[in-house]
Amino acid sequence: MIMAIKRAVEGDRNRTDFTKKVAAKEIESEKLIALSLSSTPFYRTFYMIHHREKHISGPLKRFINLIKQQ
Repeated sequence: MIMAIKRAVEGDRNRTDFTKKVAAKEIESEKLIALSLSSTPFYRTFYMIHHREKHISGPLKRFINLIKQQ
């Protein structure tokens, strides 16, 4: 999935957010460029997904609750 997103950004001049590590090869070959956002406050929204028919373990439930408190 990450490769598909990187290819879409390469082809359509869109943008997305990755760590430099994930896109290192494409940055080195200049297919993608990295923009530093260190001086700009940057907030991201993350979503947790899981299969509706799979059991959520106790440790995972605690982790989800911890994240929701932040």
